[in-house]
Amino acid sequence: MIKISYVRDTGRELCAFCILFLAVMRLLMLSAPPPDDPYEAFRGKEVSFEGTVAKKEQKKDKTVIYLEDTVQVSGGTIGAGYDQQEIKEYTSEKKTGKTPGLMVYIREGEIPAFGVRIRVTGKLSLFDAASNPGEFDLRRYYLYKGYGACFYYPDILIVNEDKDILREKLWTLRLYLEDIYSSVMDEADAGVLRAMVLGDKSELERDVKELYRMSGIAHILAISGLHISIIGMGLYRLLRRFTLPVAPSAVLSVMIMTAYAMMTGAGTSTIRAVTMFFISVLADVLRASYDLPTALALSAFITVLMEPYELLLSGFMMSYTAVAGIAIFYPTVKQKIRIEDRLLRKVSNAVFGCICVTAFTMPLIASQYYEVPVYSVFINILVIPLMTVLLIAGLITLACGIISPEFAAIPGYICHLILEFYEALCLFFSKLPYSNYICGAPSVLQIVLCYSAFCIVIIFGKKMKLFLRVLMIPLGLAILFFRLPSGFELTMLDVGQGDGIYLSYGNVTCMTDCGSTSDKGLYEYTLLPFLKYKGCRKVDMWFVTHPDSDHLSALKEMLESDDCGGIKIDKLILPEAAGADVDFTELIQLAGNHDIEVEWISAGDVISFSGEKDSEGNTVIKEEGITGSGKTPEKEEGSAEEGKTPEKEEGRAEEGKMPEKEEGRAEEGKMPEKEKGRAEEGKTPEKEKGRADRGNASDRIYSEREELKITCLHPVSGYEASDVNEYSIIYEVSLGDFSGIFTGDATEASEKAVLTALKDENEYGDFEGYGKSEGYGNYDIQGKHGRYTLLKAGHHGSHTSNSEEWIDYLSPEIVFISCGFNNRYGHPHEDVLERFEAHACEIYRTDLQGAVTIRLSNAGVEVKPFCE
Repeated sequence: MIKISYVRDTGRELCAFCILFLAVMRLLMLSAPPPDDPYEAFRGKEVSFEGTVAKKEQKKDKTVIYLEDTVQVSGGTIGAGYDQQEIKEYTSEKKTGKTPGLMVYIREGEIPAFGVRIRVTGKLSLFDAASNPGEFDLRRYYLYKGYGACFYYPDILIVNEDKDILREKLWTLRLYLEDIYSSVMDEADAGVLRAMVLGDKSELERDVKELYRMSGIAHILAISGLHISIIGMGLYRLLRRFTLPVAPSAVLSVMIMTAYAMMTGAGTSTIRAVTMFFISVLADVLRASYDLPTALALSAFITVLMEPYELLLSGFMMSYTAVAGIAIFYPTVKQKIRIEDRLLRKVSNAVFGCICVTAFTMPLIASQYYEVPVYSVFINILVIPLMTVLLIAGLITLACGIISPEFAAIPGYICHLILEFYEALCLFFSKLPYSNYICGAPSVLQIVLCYSAFCIVIIFGKKMKLFLRVLMIPLGLAILFFRLPSGFELTMLDVGQGDGIYLSYGNVTCMTDCGSTSDKGLYEYTLLPFLKYKGCRKVDMWFVTHPDSDHLSALKEMLESDDCGGIKIDKLILPEAAGADVDFTELIQLAGNHDIEVEWISAGDVISFSGEKDSEGNTVIKEEGITGSGKTPEKEEGSAEEGKTPEKEEGRAEEGKMPEKEEGRAEEGKMPEKEKGRAEEGKTPEKEKGRADRGNASDRIYSEREELKITCLHPVSGYEASDVNEYSIIYEVSLGDFSGIFTGDATEASEKAVLTALKDENEYGDFEGYGKSEGYGNYDIQGKHGRYTLLKAGHHGSHTSNSEEWIDYLSPEIVFISCGFNNRYGHPHEDVLERFEAHACEIYRTDLQGAVTIRLSNAGVEVKPFCE
């Protein structure tokens, strides 16, 4: 039989060579750019490509086919103006090496067979690239996997019908086996078994998949070593028992397991397991001992040699690191422990094994998901022993289902009981405090130091006492999760056509808006990953400038979820304008469901905080003038219904925004000649000279103990507006010499109201308080005429905002514009950009540069776009 040696003192030269090769390759590939994308020039264009069907996936209402060996062809409807030679240059092997393949979504009709060459004609779509910190980069992922773009439901023409008969038969068999699970089990259980046994996760219920991931048992859904050991090794031993010679038994079992891998999609963990199985039977054929670490390293070496970019994918790293935790880390931690009692020894092995594997993979989990399942060790101790029973019962269910669905009832019910137990177990632990710890993205240095602590155990474990070996585990994890309070950081998220701003200082986190009319799934794919990436477990204040969906759609999704994604929101801060209580009714109700306090802010209100702590260690946040009733004053006095006249209320319900302004100006793209002239005039030489004398933002310095102030400039309490944009919150953030103005969708009318309060008639001056316009209270602000550090452009850069007078008065050094790529409104408008350029502003746009982050330090101001 096969001899397995987990720890050997010598004879691992091959293992060491493979590890060295992988380390060098990893470093080289991290410094190299991602693969070329030859399809960038054809985004959204009608083109035709030919390719060979190399892979297929069956989903609920569609099929996805993967084409390789793709070439662009002249047949079909190529967009006018394209030069055929230019297209050939983009897709030539000289430029891109191996041309990335294509994905094609098919909704109905005959599905092309494996090996068939087809021509697809339609509009080419690119995968979404990450444009925010923490966001999954789908485009880079598929480029690493060898696919560069996709077609959605194109016209398909069969060019060559040379089928790959073996792969097509395996595909047909897989569909047949999937139908057996559907016929004998309920859909939830069938989805899990299809993923576990057949590698098909398309029918796996989203809630179940997320529950398993959050509980740290998502690994049971992947075809891995357990499957291969039960199926492959069981088959090999069965053949040997029937007196078949070693070599034929090995060849036959390897061939069957290779076919199984092909049928189930040949995922990373499947390839690893099959490769290691091949090495194990080869060792038996050669009458050599099987060394698990060497087999693991050799398997990784072979995989990376064939597909180098696999080394940069998290799935590859997780799969191999988990097995390394079993093969290398676990034996060195547990060595020299002697337990005589058999039951206690098994329990001890299970506990130590789960602890070691969990700890060894924790840096990768933290860097991938920015949170870790705290109780995963305990869950896995109960889950893993039943995995063998579940898998065998699942295989028996398939075998019995082939004969008759009635025969499959008993093994199917056993599967159901185990899966019910898994779900109940995960739900129980998910309700315990701190079930998932949001740790944020660890730095490369933290990951290196954490693994260095583990490597000390692996290398010097024999010379270390047990308690020291065990102690290195929490020490390494403490290094991984250590966080210092951050300095000032502000990020304008790329949310498409909408707004979303993150601000952090010390231990306080604030959000302003977060919504979009163009990006679907903004909460799940952008907002939540970003907050977790930042290690944000609590949002102290969430400012909502006004109730338009492009400013709060993601926030609403968050409040509609059961636990707000595991992030606590202390309070919502809304504008104290007439009728705002009616406009925000739904949001207030959602906040109430989570016991989130609602406060109202108006011009003159100030929020300030620094590093000062209260007796419980919480950062002290000072508020001046803010109403915390959850209602506007009118509503409290019983006049909520009078907050607006019926005419205004009805008009706003019909308009939502001012259609005449939005539609007309979006079509024009520029303002009338009078406005254009003002933008061209710029400033007088005197003004330009004065502005140059003020210095640059990079020269500014602030103290980390200094107090940050958020001062509301608009609206005044009870402000009456013709549309919701007009009462958008405008506030100033000041810290040391830094000053920023944030505007929501404030209109020119809003800007004029603020300017009237800030200046005395036609003369600019320095003021200690507003007091210049009725309704504005007296308070200290930094609102003097002079150069502000930052202005968040109003209304996505629309010319319904950002007036010449407003820009001239604030004279911002830096301008942030949040808008969607190729949005239908034409934001930002050309005349607004010309105004900013005339005032020598540095302009940053989310549609071109992704999320933009500004940080302050004693060295000055740093602005960093995510997509540089």
